[in-house]
Amino acid sequence: MKSRDTMPKIAAFVDQVRLAFGTEHINVQMQRGVRGEPVFHAWENGFEVGTPLERGKVAVKFDQYGVAYVVSLDGEDDAGSN
Repeated sequence: MKSRDTMPKIAAFVDQVRLAFGTEHINVQMQRGVRGEPVFHAWENGFEVGTPLERGKVAVKFDQYGVAYVVSLDGEDDAGSN
């Protein structure tokens, strides 16, 4: 099964980011994340891709309406909540 099928919200977000910043640039960042650099990390529906950010960093999350917001990762593990 492809990531677009398992992670449709992430796929839609990545499509928008590609439009804003360029497909090639975003694809390179995603590839870096898959190869172990903490520059891209996403999870949805129990699936995960990329490399998690280190604590003390921030991440973009989405609420149930698809609204994006930035969160600090300084506290307890909050990864994986959708």
